[in-house]
Amino acid sequence: MKTTTKTTERNVGIDIGKSTLDIFVLEQDNHWQTDNTEAGVRALAARLARYKLARIVVEATGGYERKLVYALAEKGLPVVVVQPIHVRQFAKAQGILAKTDKLDARVIAEFGAIMKPPIRQIQTKKIRYFRDLLARRRQLMEARTQELNRLDKADKAIQSTHKRLIKILDEEVAWVTAKLERTVGEVTEWAGNL
Repeated sequence: MKTTTKTTERNVGIDIGKSTLDIFVLEQDNHWQTDNTEAGVRALAARLARYKLARIVVEATGGYERKLVYALAEKGLPVVVVQPIHVRQFAKAQGILAKTDKLDARVIAEFGAIMKPPIRQIQTKKIRYFRDLLARRRQLMEARTQELNRLDKADKAIQSTHKRLIKILDEEVAWVTAKLERTVGEVTEWAGNL
């Protein structure tokens, strides 16, 4: 005799587009769409906070998922970011080849329910800000190195344009470095480790 256990936990899949979010609550077979805007994300986070959630699964989309993931994490919701290739392989294994936003959201929710990807704590705003500053400093330093290399090879007639850009890059590097130095002391998670 087969026994079934009814769970009140919900698995949610969210397909993220540049301008819209498709949401699918698996256990309720419920789909809706909202705008991928600050207001839309805030409203979605408030709506999902009313459920008892096992996990909310979203695919890494090259940055479009960031504001959603951070908003959900700040509400204390169990959000998981997964690689799109894993969800595609999961869908392919089930013979699902069609691709619509609603179907994608459903497949993402099923992936979460069956594969149960682990929920990891999302970094705090301060840590994310620090990491963004680090990335920006690296980008500026790379641009500065490229400009120095161009200056080295440049004709005398155009060296001044390279020098002006290097001066601007030096100012930006100094600004970012000062922000990094201030921010590192503000990250309370690191206070005992410094």
